Amino acid sequence: MTLLNLGQWIVHDSRSLWRNVLIQPWVLFVSILLAFLLWSPTAAWAETLPTCNSGQEYDAGLCYSKCDPGYKGVGPVCWKSCPDGYKDDGALCRKDVQIIAKESYGRGAGAPLTCASGEDSDAGLCYPKCQNGYKGVGPVCYESCPSGYKDDGLTCRRDAKIISADNSKCAWYDKCGIAADKGCSKCPAGYKNDGCTCRIDVHIFGKKTYGRGVGKPISTCANGQEKNGALCYPACKPGYSGVGPVCWKSCPDGFKDDGAVCRKDAHIFAKESYGRGVGIIPSCSVSSFTRTVSRTIPAGPNNTFTMIVASDPQLPWWDHDPRCKDSDCTKNRGMETNRNQTSAMNTVQNAKSGDGSVTGKWPEVSQLTQGAGSAIAQPMGVVMNGDLTAFWHDWQADLYKKFYDPAAKGADPAVLRLPIFPGLGNHDYANNVRDCYGKTTDKNFCAKQAVEYIKGMMGCGTVSNFDATLVNSYDNSSLAYSWDVGSYHFVMLHNYPTYAEKDISIQSSIAWLKQNLSSATAAGKKSVLFIHDFGDEFKADTNAAPFQEFLGAIANQNVVALFAGHIHDSFGNIGTIPTTNIPVFRSGASEYNKFLLTEFGDTYMNVGVIDSQNGVPNFYQLIRLKICRPTTSVAANDRMEPPRFTTARSR
Repeated sequence: MTLLNLGQWIVHDSRSLWRNVLIQPWVLFVSILLAFLLWSPTAAWAETLPTCNSGQEYDAGLCYSKCDPGYKGVGPVCWKSCPDGYKDDGALCRKDVQIIAKESYGRGAGAPLTCASGEDSDAGLCYPKCQNGYKGVGPVCYESCPSGYKDDGLTCRRDAKIISADNSKCAWYDKCGIAADKGCSKCPAGYKNDGCTCRIDVHIFGKKTYGRGVGKPISTCANGQEKNGALCYPACKPGYSGVGPVCWKSCPDGFKDDGAVCRKDAHIFAKESYGRGVGIIPSCSVSSFTRTVSRTIPAGPNNTFTMIVASDPQLPWWDHDPRCKDSDCTKNRGMETNRNQTSAMNTVQNAKSGDGSVTGKWPEVSQLTQGAGSAIAQPMGVVMNGDLTAFWHDWQADLYKKFYDPAAKGADPAVLRLPIFPGLGNHDYANNVRDCYGKTTDKNFCAKQAVEYIKGMMGCGTVSNFDATLVNSYDNSSLAYSWDVGSYHFVMLHNYPTYAEKDISIQSSIAWLKQNLSSATAAGKKSVLFIHDFGDEFKADTNAAPFQEFLGAIANQNVVALFAGHIHDSFGNIGTIPTTNIPVFRSGASEYNKFLLTEFGDTYMNVGVIDSQNGVPNFYQLIRLKICRPTTSVAANDRMEPPRFTTARSR
C-alpha cells in the first residue's frame, strides 16, 4: 500500500529526450502472435468499425435506413439535398449574397518626373498638348478666347464699349447725324453707330472643350504609360465600361452592377424532408467488460515512464483580455491556444528551462535526487481530462478532433501525434442535458453525442490514437475505464464519480470504482485517478454524501494521486484529498497554455507544469513527490508545500 508524501519544489530548467526501443522484425511478429493467443475474446470488438445491415447507414452511433436518392440522412430524418449553388444549413438551403469583384484595367500612365514631348505640365501632372487655339486646364482643353475677349474659365466675355463717333463730316447743326444729316458720323469696324457714339455690346459664349485624358503623376508613371486608377482615359476594351480612370468588366448575366462589384442577392428556402424511423444500435456497440487477461504497457528503463496530463481544450473558448467581441474571435483564439498545446506536447521531449539554458532534461536541483538531469522520455500518451469542447455542438466536436485525432478530416498540421486517453467534462455532456438539440428535435442530442464519442472509441475504433485493447476494465453505464502502465493503474472517471443523469443513461461509477481499485491493489498496482471536476460541482466536503461515497471507494486502496481539470487558471498541486494525504493536481487549460508532464517511478513522481506559449514547451513548475505508505489523515509533515517560485510567468 503506498501513498504520495511531501517533497515538492520548483525548478529553473529542464528538457528531455527519450529512448526508442528498437526490436527485430521477428520479435515484433512473435509479440503480435502472443498477444492474439493470450488476449481475451471480449477484446475482439475493440478495433471493429461500426457495421450496419445492408440498406442501412451509420450516423451518430446508430444505424438508419438509407435515404432515397437526392436525400441525405441526419439522425432519424432524411433531408432533400440542396440544389447546386446552394449551401446546406440543416433544415434550409441557402444561397448567400454573391459578390464578385469586377475585372478591371487601368487606362494610362504619366511621365515619371517630367512630361514627355507633346505634353504639358499642369498642377503636377502631365497632359497631352491641346490643339492650336485651345488651352489646357487639367484634363480639359478649352477653346482660347478671340482677341478682345476676356477668359472667364468656361466662357469668353467681351465687355460693352462706347466711344465717340467721328462726326467731322457732319453739319454743324446735326453733329451726331441724327436728324438732317443721318449717317454722317462714322464708327470703327465692329462698332454699332448710335449717332454721337459708337458701341460694342457685351458678348459671352461658352468655350468649346474636349477631354484630353486625366493627367499622369509626374513622379510615378513611366513615359508613354498611363497609371491605373486615377489618370488618363483611353477608350475601354469591348466588354468593359469606364468609370473614371478604370475600365471595369461588365457583369455576367443574372448579376446586378454595384459599381466595382457584381452582386447576386441571397435566396433561402426550407428543405423537403421525411422521417426514416428510429435508429438501431450498430453491431459494434460496446458493453461493460473486465478482462481477465489484461495488457499492460511496459515501463521504460528503471521502471520509469512519462505521461502528459491535460484538460479543458474546451474548443472554442477564450475568457481573457483582450476580450473577444464576436464568435470568430473566440474560435480563432481557441484554435491558437490548442495549436500551442499540441505543438508543445508533440515536442515536449525538448522542454526548456524557464531561462532557456537547459533543453530536453529534467531539472537538476539539490533536492531532486531521482530523475534529475535525465532525458525526458517520450510520453506514453496524453490523458485529456475533460471539457474537450464548449458545448459539444457537431462543429465543435469536429474542431476538437482536428487538433487531437490525427485521422480526423482536415486535421491541423499541429495535430497531436501521441496516444490519447480522453475523458468527458461538464461542458461536454452535463451542461447540455435538456439544452442542446443540434440539428435534431432531441433536446439531449449534444450530450448524447458526447457519450457516443466515448462509447465509439471504446467499441468501434472511432478515435484513431486511442488503443481500446489497452483498456482492462470499462463501465458502460458511467463510461469509466482503466488501463495499466508498468506498476501503475490509471482510472478515468470523467466529470466526477457520482455524476448520474438518466436522460442520457449515465450512472454513478462508485460501485465500479470500488471493485476496480480493489483488483488493482490486490495486483500490487499504484492507482492514479482522473476526475474532471474536483471541488466545484463535486464538492470535496466530508459532510456531503457524494464525497463520502467517493472516500469509501478509495479507502484502503493504493491510490497515490488524483488529477483534475475544470478550473482553468489552476495548475500544479492544490493540496490533498480531504482526510487523506493523497495529493491533488490540476492541469490548467488550453486558454492558459498549461498542461502537466509527469514522470512515474517506482518510488517517486515528478510532476512538471509545462507552459506552451507559442507552441514551445517550457517548464513552469516542478513538483517532486516521494511515494510512501498511505495515511487516512494528513499529518503536518505530510502536507505539500506551495511552490516557492516559478520559472515562467502565467499568461
